[in-house]
Amino acid sequence: MTQSTLISQTRTPRFKIYSSSAGSGKTYTLAKEYLKLALKTSSQWYFTHILAVTFTNKAAEEMKERILKYLRQFSAEDPKDLEDSSGIFRQILEELQSEGIVIDEKELRARASRTFKHIIHEYANFSVSTIDSFVQRIVSAFTEELGFPFNFEVSLDSEVLMEAAVQKMMEKANSETFEHITEAIKSYALEKANEGKSWNNLPQELAGFGKNLLSDQNQEAIEKLTELTAEDFLVIERQLKQFCSYAEEKIQLTAKLFIETFESEDLLVEDFPYGQSGVAGHFLKIANGDFFKEAGTRVTKALETGEWYSKTKPAPVKAKIDGISEMLGIYGQMILDLQNEHKPKYFLYKELLKNIKKLSLLSQLKAEIRSIQDETGAIHISEFNRKFLKLY
Repeated sequence: MTQSTLISQTRTPRFKIYSSSAGSGKTYTLAKEYLKLALKTSSQWYFTHILAVTFTNKAAEEMKERILKYLRQFSAEDPKDLEDSSGIFRQILEELQSEGIVIDEKELRARASRTFKHIIHEYANFSVSTIDSFVQRIVSAFTEELGFPFNFEVSLDSEVLMEAAVQKMMEKANSETFEHITEAIKSYALEKANEGKSWNNLPQELAGFGKNLLSDQNQEAIEKLTELTAEDFLVIERQLKQFCSYAEEKIQLTAKLFIETFESEDLLVEDFPYGQSGVAGHFLKIANGDFFKEAGTRVTKALETGEWYSKTKPAPVKAKIDGISEMLGIYGQMILDLQNEHKPKYFLYKELLKNIKKLSLLSQLKAEIRSIQDETGAIHISEFNRKFLKLY
């Protein structure tokens, strides 16, 4: 079941809804209603105040042809034309008269003749079009505000646009002016190679990745992202690395202080409960680079209770550990506190660093798309829709 609507503004505003299945005469009904509006006044220009919109170019052309055909037949002298159009002509005449409009057959045919001639001479003002065409006409009045080229056209082909953008970006690779692009492309290629994908498919991979720019999802975030320049991404990358290095160094340094504290007393990891899998082994692993190793119950219990050795340990060992237990507790707790403080940002920044070069490519692809749009005047439908919504 499909539905078409026609809104007319006359002496009394009315909203009519016609609901019918495909092939049951919607075009006939809508053409009839259009003609009633166009012929209800004596002005041959009234058709310029009527807007008819439909979904497809085919439907729009069919409706235009039907309207012009009826107008020509209404004013024709050929008996066959008069006979072929007698049904709809009689319907329009009777319905206009029933609405209180004073008109007879002669006047209706005269109005049809004048309207037909003026539509032919002013065809650009014969507004029967698709919804997309109508919206584009509206947007054409706001090209400057929306940042569109004056003679823009809406493009539906995402693949062609993205392939052209990737090609323009690839042409900048290995250029001294665009070293950041070269590095980003190399990084992306190595990542795909590690995934077992061929280097030969790099342009296609980049085009597939770049389609995120044309998606309606997360557009607000993508728009903010693409405002950044290549230099901005380099600064961000440096800042992310600095924070991660700072967090690693601070945690590692404190862990080394923990290790040095018991080693200075000629103690070994094995002198502590559970050896390598116990509290001393845990902090040794952190000192060796496992910066955010999670503390188990053996570690937390030692820090909470201050029990750093088993009852079976020799007295000399116990005495040495007792002498440093306070410092071991302080350093151990400091490590846990540092981990808890820096862990959320650290792992977020690590993930960002994995993708920072790809994000810079996304920004560059957006710049290439803008360049293509400026050169060709072709605006992708996703960009068109987003900008159009800003008019509301």
